[in-house]
Amino acid sequence: MIRVQRGPSPRELTATKIQELTAEYLADTSKAVWNKPYIRKSLLAMSRNKCVYCETRIDEESKYMEVDHYYCKDQHPTKVVEWINLLPACKRCNVNKGSYDIATEGELVDPTQDDPQQHLILVNYRLRGRDDKGRRVVEHTYLNETNRTVKARFEIGASVSEAIERLSTLVEECLPTPSDRRKLSQLERGMLALLEEARPTSEYSATVATILAGIPEYRIVKDGLKTLGRWSPDMASLESQMLQCNLG
Repeated sequence: MIRVQRGPSPRELTATKIQELTAEYLADTSKAVWNKPYIRKSLLAMSRNKCVYCETRIDEESKYMEVDHYYCKDQHPTKVVEWINLLPACKRCNVNKGSYDIATEGELVDPTQDDPQQHLILVNYRLRGRDDKGRRVVEHTYLNETNRTVKARFEIGASVSEAIERLSTLVEECLPTPSDRRKLSQLERGMLALLEEARPTSEYSATVATILAGIPEYRIVKDGLKTLGRWSPDMASLESQMLQCNLG
């Protein structure tokens, strides 16, 4: 989970439209009045096409993208289309959260309102809560399901660790021979590629960012690039974005 900046509500979702859709839902609670293309599109843009809970990739056409209600619609039917109450989620996270009632059972981390770095930590590919809000969101959205999220994080972590180790070896080869343009190019491209994976737009960016920020080889490669005069403004910018996703 990473911080998500909530954008403005869709222009179609006017106060009048909210009243109309809410009344429609109150008259027939089987109607998914929130499932409008303009709502889904705006939510996906807000989350960079990812589930706000587990960070798996979702898109507008996918049947797995669902509109989650932070305050559940069963207990808070008048909030079914309030923009601030809507979040894009994958089907599994939304189903797992179910009818959990924020008002009576306790708040969960809302990445559009809260900074996940203050509430969550990633240890051994499992999320742990730093406080009750963090612990509750992990528990009630099942963010540590072994066959889903933990396995995916582990596989990504193994790939990232192998890649940074290769770059560390390449740095050692480049330092004595800084004129080897081919190796220098490989080193630069490799570092940029890894940092790109830790951007907020990337799937499981929190996992990649946490691994890179915590592994000694990352510092070795970064320092080597600086010594070689190859640490670029683009790398610095990407690193800044990476640190925003770090849950270490």
